[in-house]
Amino acid sequence: MAGFGLILAIIIALAVVIFTVQNAATVSVSFILWTADMPLAVVIFCSVLAGALLMFCLALYKTLRDRWHSRHGDKSGKRRLKKEENAHRKDAAPEKAAIAATTATTATAAETAAPGAAADATDAAAASPDSKSPV
Repeated sequence: MAGFGLILAIIIALAVVIFTVQNAATVSVSFILWTADMPLAVVIFCSVLAGALLMFCLALYKTLRDRWHSRHGDKSGKRRLKKEENAHRKDAAPEKAAIAATTATTATAAETAAPGAAADATDAAAASPDSKSPV
């Protein structure tokens, strides 16, 4: 996977070089109160360099943050994860209740039937179209 990233970076770099060489005219660049005339190649190079520096800083921040959280414990992350798990459990509760009710009804019907019919009643309940499958 790292090889793919390297190949992609090389392709992008080649595209920037080709674009820069083909656009070598002098342009006027203005920023707030500053104005300068410079070759378009320099403007493109500075823009690409600024973008790369920004991405490097963001990646460094994420790496340092993750390293700090792994060393010192991420209490806020643990709380957030616990909230997400609880929300997932609440969402799954009605489905579990319906499955439990179907199973209880099937078990009750099987208990009242003849001893050999218990397996047949369970199979019949599982095959009925209105019963919910746990899968």
